[in-house]
Amino acid sequence: MFKKLLKAYLLVLMFGTLFYSSCTKCPTTLPFLDIKEIEIDLGETNLNTGEALEFTLRYERIQYLSSRICFPNMLSAAYAASTCEPDGQLGLKYPVISIDVNANLPWDSQHPPGASLKDFLEISVIDPQSGQASFVNMNDYINSMPNGFDPEDASFRLMPGSNIEGNVFLSLTLTKSDASVIIKNLPLISWN
Repeated sequence: MFKKLLKAYLLVLMFGTLFYSSCTKCPTTLPFLDIKEIEIDLGETNLNTGEALEFTLRYERIQYLSSRICFPNMLSAAYAASTCEPDGQLGLKYPVISIDVNANLPWDSQHPPGASLKDFLEISVIDPQSGQASFVNMNDYINSMPNGFDPEDASFRLMPGSNIEGNVFLSLTLTKSDASVIIKNLPLISWN
C-alpha cells in the first residue's frame, strides 16, 4: 500500500514538474502585444458648424504577451506575460472588433445624449488599385474585418449631427476580441 502511494506521489510530482517547466519556460521573444490605454491625437478642436472632427489614436500603454502550447498533444494553451525580450512582431493578441463614440449632447433627432454615434464615424482606408485614401463608414469597415483590426495610426472622422453646436464632450470606446474595453474621454470640442 505504501509503495503504491509513493509511486502515485512521485508520478504526480513528476507530471507537475514537467507541466510547470513547459508552461513557464520563457520563449525567446514576446511576439504579441495587448492595448491597455490609448491616446487620441486631435486635429482641430474648434470647428465650424457642419465640419467633421478628425483624429488618430495611438497606444499609450501596451503589454507584451507570449503564446505557447503546454504539452503540444493537449488542447490547452498557456498565455503569460514574462520578462523576455518584447518585440510584438505578431501584432495585437486581441484585435479591436468595435469602436464607438458617444456625446453629452443630442447629435440629431434620432441620437439623444449618450447614444451610439457609430453611424457618424468613418475611417480612412487606401484603395489597393488606385492607392488613394478615402473615408468609409466605420461599421462597414469593421464588418469587412471579422477577426478585428489594429486601429493605431488610422485616421478617423466623426461627421457632425444636425443638432451639434457649442461645446461637446465625446467618449471613445474600443472593444477588443477578448470582450475587454478601453474608454477614452476626449477634450472639449467646440462647434460654432
